[in-house]
Amino acid sequence: MSGLENAALNGDLFRPQRSPSPARSLSSQSDDTDDKLDSDLSRSASPAPVAPNPPNAEQGSRTGPKGVLADRSSRAIAERLARQVERKATIRYQESKALVGSTSHEEDGLRERESLLKESEEEAQAKERRRADRRAELERDKARTADDVMGTEAHDVNGWKRGGLREVGKEGFLHAVERPGWSVVLIYEPDVPRCEALSASMLSLSLSLPTPAPVSLFRARATSLEFSLLTPRDPTDPDELPRADLDVLPTLLVYRDGELEESYIRVDWQVKEDGVEGLLKRQGVLPDTKTLGLGRDDEEEEE
Repeated sequence: MSGLENAALNGDLFRPQRSPSPARSLSSQSDDTDDKLDSDLSRSASPAPVAPNPPNAEQGSRTGPKGVLADRSSRAIAERLARQVERKATIRYQESKALVGSTSHEEDGLRERESLLKESEEEAQAKERRRADRRAELERDKARTADDVMGTEAHDVNGWKRGGLREVGKEGFLHAVERPGWSVVLIYEPDVPRCEALSASMLSLSLSLPTPAPVSLFRARATSLEFSLLTPRDPTDPDELPRADLDVLPTLLVYRDGELEESYIRVDWQVKEDGVEGLLKRQGVLPDTKTLGLGRDDEEEEE
């Protein structure tokens, strides 16, 4: 084989020819080693480049107009949500405080209502006791008056005692005035001086009348007859006692055969020194003493 063929086979034919490297001296090898060391040290001292992280949509601000607007909108939404949470927390706190205050107030109101209810019950019991005492007192006064003012024991055809001053109430009023002849009723209230004076004058007249008496005399309390009562102070209080209008008392009512003939309001203004007897004589209710004649007892004595 020729040398050309051998060169073609081993590739020497196709390799470029390089000039032989010069032989290196010891110093050049040392310098080359130092250069390599310096290069390695410089490469180790310089920081390694860091690969940039890909942008994260959730962290940090974003660049560009759209990113700036999106960041601003996100911050506004976050601030609004934070304010709503804070507002709700404040409202819950205030509601809890208000609930506690309302409950305490309701307890105070309940205790106050219970106290008022107890006082009301005690007051109602006291009123009932006073009313019972008052009724008993009225019954005693009525019985005492009937015993004190009765005159003779003579009775008329209706069973009424004649010749005395009789007390009547609402139930017996019609029976007292719807009778034959004259009936005179004095409407009064106790503990009123002018009423007491007229009652005394009527009693004196009843005891001086002959037998049989030409007129029947009665008296009745204004509150018993519900005559000219004042408006109640408290219309909702069923236990309030009725009050008579004292400006119209005493009043004298004159009936004849059940019909009202005369009505004297504030009769004390019309009564003179001769009392009720003189007034009734002037009005023709009582005949003159001379025409009355003697009483039955006097007639028996003359016989």
